Amino acid sequence: GVGKTFLATALGHIACRHRYQVMFTRADEMLRTLRQSRLDNSREALMTQLCTIDLLIIDDFALEPMTRDESR
Repeated sequence: GVGKTFLATALGHIACRHRYQVMFTRADEMLRTLRQSRLDNSREALMTQLCTIDLLIIDDFALEPMTRDESR
């Protein structure tokens, strides 16, 4: 409610205008994708993709408590 997401997206937009590669994702979506990638053997490709992005914006981290499996 204080503008964190707005500020993050504004910074991402500025980075895009300067030709940086930017990815915006919610933490729960990213963790779900990472968990799924472990199950379907695409984790290495996903990690390579995430590590080559110039600016990775992860929104709403720890907004909701994680389960025991998610925290691992």
